[in-house]
Amino acid sequence: MKMIQRFLVSIVFLLGSFCACASSLPGKADLLAENTVIARYEGTVDHPCMFRTAQCPDHCGHATRLAHFRVLKNVHYASCSKYGDGRLNPGETAVVDVLKDIPGQERSIAQLIASLKKEDCVRLTIAHYYMHQGQCHFPVRPAIEILLLNQSQNAGQTQQPESKRDESQKG
Repeated sequence: MKMIQRFLVSIVFLLGSFCACASSLPGKADLLAENTVIARYEGTVDHPCMFRTAQCPDHCGHATRLAHFRVLKNVHYASCSKYGDGRLNPGETAVVDVLKDIPGQERSIAQLIASLKKEDCVRLTIAHYYMHQGQCHFPVRPAIEILLLNQSQNAGQTQQPESKRDESQKG
């Protein structure tokens, strides 16, 4: 059983590495974890700067806008490292930054979130990468896919990185 589990984790890791290269992530990135959930949109809120550095509030870039999603069901969870985010369980909140340019997150995802109404249900995939840019190493958590579920006219509307869309249209 452990051998099968290791094999599946290896496959997920390899696919995650491929996605890191195919998406708009700058530099090298390791996929640590990925959550795909069915969630209800609860709204977007301004997250102010918390005044924790000498550059705050004018030059720090801490303030942002966060979209909150209440998790209804976890469809898929993959952990490729002991350092990755944990599984998102029902009742927990998934958060997506819609103001900043998050590496690996297409601007079209923020545009779709802006068009959502409260209580809309979505299928949301959030990845947890560990970026390597020269001497800098830092985590990023982009929303890599969002699919609006509860409107029949938009049932097929999905937002994913352009590189993945190009590959799916070729095949």
